[in-house]
Amino acid sequence: MRTILVLATLLLSAVAFAADANGKWKATVEGRDGPIEIEYIFKVEAEKLTGTVLGPMGEAEIRDGSLKGNEIAFTVVAGERSIPHKSKITDDEMKLTLDFGERQMDVTAKRVKP
Repeated sequence: MRTILVLATLLLSAVAFAADANGKWKATVEGRDGPIEIEYIFKVEAEKLTGTVLGPMGEAEIRDGSLKGNEIAFTVVAGERSIPHKSKITDDEMKLTLDFGERQMDVTAKRVKP
């Protein structure tokens, strides 16, 4: 019985420490013609992540998103291209790895305070 209580406490603690990704996040990447701003807007329900990404080419949908603890993963669908993203959230910052197939790009996004 004691083991069950300890396991239940650990499980509830893990849920309580899940990162909060909800809201707006901004990142800047270096483009050929200078810096490019990207805005991520996330909505999390349980472990499911949805939202949109806004950039110079317009708005793109976030699909197959998940948030487990502080690990976030999702795919941005822009036209014919799907770009998987992975990151760990630390407070108000996430270091995203974007997978373009032939190469990867690391981007830091910061939470936009309301």
